[in-house]
Amino acid sequence: MEEISKRLMLSYAIESKDWKKASELLLHESSAALKNYVDNRKGYNVLHLACLSRDTPLEIINTILASSPLSALVEDNRGQTPLAIALRRSADDASLAILQVCPQAAQVEDIEGHTPLHYAVHGEKPIEVIISLIQANPYALTDSLLHAFYNRWNMGLREVFNASKNLNTFANSILDVRVPHRISPRIVRELHQKACVLTKSYDGSTSPSLHSSIRVQSCPWSFCELILKINPEQIYQEDNNGNHAIHIAVSSSYLSTDADFYVCNECKSPFKSKWYQHKRHNHELQSQYCVDCVHGGLEPYLFQEEDYIVVNSVNKIPAIIDSLVTLKPDLASVPNSVGKLPLHQAIESSHNFSSIQALLYASPNALKTRDIQSHLTPFMSSAVERIFEREEDKLDKFSSCFAWLMEDPTLISSGIL
Repeated sequence: MEEISKRLMLSYAIESKDWKKASELLLHESSAALKNYVDNRKGYNVLHLACLSRDTPLEIINTILASSPLSALVEDNRGQTPLAIALRRSADDASLAILQVCPQAAQVEDIEGHTPLHYAVHGEKPIEVIISLIQANPYALTDSLLHAFYNRWNMGLREVFNASKNLNTFANSILDVRVPHRISPRIVRELHQKACVLTKSYDGSTSPSLHSSIRVQSCPWSFCELILKINPEQIYQEDNNGNHAIHIAVSSSYLSTDADFYVCNECKSPFKSKWYQHKRHNHELQSQYCVDCVHGGLEPYLFQEEDYIVVNSVNKIPAIIDSLVTLKPDLASVPNSVGKLPLHQAIESSHNFSSIQALLYASPNALKTRDIQSHLTPFMSSAVERIFEREEDKLDKFSSCFAWLMEDPTLISSGIL
């Protein structure tokens, strides 16, 4: 009975923020008492209660953890540990203290299947907290969680980039600009740090963050552009396999656009090449609509055209290829780790004509260079029959062959045609 009374007193002292009284009581509490429940309605223990307030002195948290590290693993009625509570209540120092003493807490899922990292990413916690959580439980960084991060900030970043077209002054003048969001705006510097950590961790390599952003399929162009602008030195850096960013881009065959992140509020279908977005989309909750629904006629109370702008989706891989060869044309002449030129890689991966043309203009000599493995020139490779799924791919193949001949008519002497 006396033990229960003391626990209730400790509970009351913490809830009422009587830190002096709480410290005195903690000096006499046993490890078992600290782990036991003190609130039968919610299933909280003392550490849960301490993490409910961001004002709780760190010494209180540390005293509890020193006496009973396993108290960090106790789950309340919703399956949440004190770490999850601390993350939801923005008690960042408490979160770091728990992770240092009991990193296993990062692995506990609540009744909704959410890990502590879920709350950290959605709650925009400091980069130090996110790094500690990933180190404690790297498997918690799922594709859906990464997708949620990209989705939240993609259009805000695009708005910032559109407002500043000067690449040379970007890093110095934009890092502290706030990226708009209707709930919680953040500065570019913070998003850059988080994007690098999350993308590289998900990629699971020690490659430069630019390389990881290209490899991770769900990463939109806006984040590749962010890293490219702030870390241009990574353009010439190699990954673990000895490849540059240009080689990763030209060898990628998937198409990833930022239209993949959004659906029409009317028909619930994914967007295609463009959509109608409210001018205040990044600042307040507003609906967005696909072209078909707008052209089909929406009720006036749903859609007023003067309040909307047309947003064109951006295909990441063509955008990164074009940006890289525009910034550094000599990249198109750099072979990859097995000796292939970017132009040959792009043809093998069936990239569209605009990407191949950008590589050709950046490295005209590549037109007559034979591939180190197939021994074919780009013209020959482009003329080789392939199976295409779409009519536009067939057109691209024809356009490529025609472009080679326009660039150098002597290629006809190769005997391919």
